[in-house]
Amino acid sequence: MPRLTFNDYLNQRAFLRLAWEEFDQLYSLLAPDQQWALHRYYQPITGDSEEFLKRYRASITKKEPSLPARAGRLYAQLHRVYEASVEAAKAKPAPPRERLKSASRKVRVRAVVRPEPDAQKLARALLEVAKQMADQNGRR
Repeated sequence: MPRLTFNDYLNQRAFLRLAWEEFDQLYSLLAPDQQWALHRYYQPITGDSEEFLKRYRASITKKEPSLPARAGRLYAQLHRVYEASVEAAKAKPAPPRERLKSASRKVRVRAVVRPEPDAQKLARALLEVAKQMADQNGRR
């Protein structure tokens, strides 16, 4: 398998950034740990310079030698789904489906993870928990 050139890395990173900004539900097809691996290798939502990305890529590859191959496979999986979706959109529209009774519907919930924790949201959640605990203690 050929090594990923830096230009290929940048192109794949650009696709992942576009996917994150425009249709992040594509990421939900991957398990959370797989999403984090993609973010860890490609850094798609950072505004880092190319020079920084070269150094970062070398560093993360040294720390996690299997990460480039894993992230590359995950990228390929997402890109295949994206391309299939584009082709399906170009094809004839499917006829409307029959409405199902609510008892026979299946609902799938998938997560799109953030590459880093949101400190403000965590702080708000902790404050809310502290307020609730204080309210409960005050009622006793």
